Amino acid sequence: MPQTFIDLKPRLDEPEVQHVLSLSMFNPSPENIARAVERCLGEEKRELWGVMDGGRILGAVQYYIRDDNVLYIASISVIEARRGQGIGRAMLDALKEQYSLPMELETDDDAVDFYRKCGFDAIAFEKTYGEDAVRRWKCTSPT
Repeated sequence: MPQTFIDLKPRLDEPEVQHVLSLSMFNPSPENIARAVERCLGEEKRELWGVMDGGRILGAVQYYIRDDNVLYIASISVIEARRGQGIGRAMLDALKEQYSLPMELETDDDAVDFYRKCGFDAIAFEKTYGEDAVRRWKCTSPT
């Protein structure tokens, strides 16, 4: 099981950190990764924490606390080789313990069951990207 939960924001220039961040992206092109890094660095309230084991980053969660005292999860990812081992849940549990705030996020069909297993409620909605409409999920945790 992971050993350490650390602040990754000061390490956003490292390829390993950018790779883990890119795992939660729909289109992880170099340009989109650069935009995500800029957004994280440019928004003071935005945090990026990761799980480390033996010096290797296993997963990362990007989040911020909104003005309505809801912890909004912007992204969460776990390296491919360690998925299904409780790392994502451990990151969510660490945030719950540290902040004791309700959590909210938006996700897709591929990840909604993970959040349901972690106790989140999920409501489907349609979102438009250009001319394409896709199903998305608003997930909220009980307080």
